[in-house]
Amino acid sequence: MNEDAAKADAQALADSGQAVGTPVLPVLSRDLYDESQQWIAEFVNVPQDQMTPFTENIWDQTPAGEPKGKTQEIYALLDPVVQAVLTDESADIDALLTQADQDAQALLDQ
Repeated sequence: MNEDAAKADAQALADSGQAVGTPVLPVLSRDLYDESQQWIAEFVNVPQDQMTPFTENIWDQTPAGEPKGKTQEIYALLDPVVQAVLTDESADIDALLTQADQDAQALLDQ
């Protein structure tokens, strides 16, 4: 975490038409995350209010690591879930995630 580097990165992203200010999974403390957000505030070019559900709740989440085996196969199970959520207004998200979870567990149990 370096203020000059954070600002340079944010400016480079903004100058190239990339999004600045989208939420990320913080890997450090909340204080450091908040400070880094202040550093790049002048470059933010996305509506922050749309990120509120994530940014207000991320600190209550328990991080979970990637699966130790079959990682790519498990990620592949999630591709159709994401596609359905993005393209089908009537997608049953709970059912899709339940099935993906069962299929992932089956891969891990092999």
